[in-house]
Amino acid sequence: MLKYCISIILIAVFLLVILIVYRRISQYKFCRCKQCKSTIGQNDSFCKKCGIELTADNKEIIIKKANRRISVGIYALLGIIIISGVTGVFLYSRNGSLLYDLSGSTGVYAQKYDNTISDADYWIVDCKALSDGVFKKSVRNEKLENLIVEGRTTDGEMILTVEAGNCKKEYNITNTEGEMVFDVSEFEPGLLKLYISHPKSEHIFVCIKWK
Repeated sequence: MLKYCISIILIAVFLLVILIVYRRISQYKFCRCKQCKSTIGQNDSFCKKCGIELTADNKEIIIKKANRRISVGIYALLGIIIISGVTGVFLYSRNGSLLYDLSGSTGVYAQKYDNTISDADYWIVDCKALSDGVFKKSVRNEKLENLIVEGRTTDGEMILTVEAGNCKKEYNITNTEGEMVFDVSEFEPGLLKLYISHPKSEHIFVCIKWK
């Protein structure tokens, strides 16, 4: 959900810039001869169409305003940005580090499922083929005691790194043959960062639950 808020904000900002530039271009002022209503230059002494001498009394300045729909669109986009921003801040306050979560994973993947950005109390990564890289996830650690991990891969090793503050631990989760329980009660409360470094492989499956 968090990544969708960011995507909506970026798209809305892009459209907003386009509308603002368009409104600025379409809004301009020009002079007009009061007698024949033709457009004249601000410094012209005589009207090129009717020949009248131009003074402050017989020329007028017209300001062409932008289309009202453009202004409505600008306000609508601002509203979308504000609503998405508030929603994103709320999700950030619940899920931890915004930049960390959105950094996602490095590597090249095929047929990948990854619920990295979610409020669920589990994290699943299921991928058919992938290159070397790292999966990332952050978890709110208030009274967290255990991580329940299941991992499978057809090639190389998978290493789970758990980090919070100055404490950091590594666990080999290459082929757990079922679920393994890791004690994380010693990590200080706050944001628990999870990294899964993985090899180039034909298939990888990881499921991490916390409680």
